[in-house]
Formats: sequence, structure tokens, C-alpha cells
Amino acid sequence: MGSGIGRTAGIAALTSALAGCTITIGGTGHPAPAAKPVSPSPAWRLVEPSSPPREIGPKGLAGLDVGMTLDKAVATGQFERPTHTLSACNSATGLNGITVGFSPKYGVTSLTGENLHTPEGITAGSTYTEVTRAYPTPADARSAYEEDVLLFGDIWASVPGRPDAEYVFVFDRHGLDRATVGRAKLLYIMLKLRAEVNC
Repeated sequence: MGSGIGRTAGIAALTSALAGCTITIGGTGHPAPAAKPVSPSPAWRLVEPSSPPREIGPKGLAGLDVGMTLDKAVATGQFERPTHTLSACNSATGLNGITVGFSPKYGVTSLTGENLHTPEGITAGSTYTEVTRAYPTPADARSAYEEDVLLFGDIWASVPGRPDAEYVFVFDRHGLDRATVGRAKLLYIMLKLRAEVNC
């Protein structure tokens, strides 16, 4: 998403889905206190993934997809509906390691997890140059990738074949500037529903 357009987006929206308004660990359905929002910093490090390699892209992730109703998400066996009352913005991480952002209005709004790759071969550890070469079209035409990654640490890209969705790529930009931004390493990937940028 471009600078000045919904940048509760950027890192804030990602931590909303990863930290969330409501978090469920292991599919228990019990709410826990919201985690404090964080942004990429020297504390972020690429770690060895514990989940098997999975593709995230136009078809979603492991049978789940953004825009899917909660009933359909439950039917995949990859998501457990929380038993508590839902807020406007929620997230849950199941035993499958997939973090699902969802809302009563839009259903599944975001998907992320460990050890993901896109159909174009982008994965954690890919460089900013590799990501932008694979996805040259910003989700918002007014976006400027270089400005966004240096200011916010992320870029929002169009998903080929999915006009209703967008990729969010989050980088470790620590110590980089315009001359060296091409070396920024990708930390994680999220697939988001365009209709709901804040959850």
C-alpha cells in the first residue's frame, strides 16, 4: 500500500494480523491479551523454519484463502472457529503454524506463516531486488516501493491473477539506505484481502 494510503497498513496491519486484536494459539479458541506491536529491527533474524514448505499465492495457503467465509475456512480443517465473541479484527494461529486474520464482516482477511514461498519463488531471505523484480506492480498505483521499504519496512504488491488480493512483503531494512536497499532481506510474506487493509 502506498505512502499516505491506509498506513495503519504497513507494519501496523501486519502486526494486527500476527499479534492481532484477539489471538488463539493452537486453535484453543481462548482469547489472550493483545501483543504489543513491533516492527522489523536488529532483533529480527531469519530462523530455521519448523513448518514444511508451503506455497502462498493466488490460490491462498493450504486450502485457506482470503475472502473465504469463516464456515468455509472451518470446513478446510485448517482453521478452528473461536468460541468467544469476535471483535472487528481478529487473528488466530493454529497448530498448523498458519496465522489467519479474520473479521465477522469479511471472513478471512489475511494469511501468513513460516517457510512460505510464492509461485514466483520468493521466500524469506529473498532480497528487495528479487521481490520487486518478481512483483513490479504495487497494489496501489500511487505507491513507491523504495520509499515504502525505507520508511515502513514493507511493500504491498499486486497478486498476479487475483485483483481482490495483495501481497505484503516485510523486510529487515536495518542499516540500509537508497544506495543499498536492494540488499534488504525478506522476513515474511502475507496475503491480504484488498477490501480490508486494517485487519
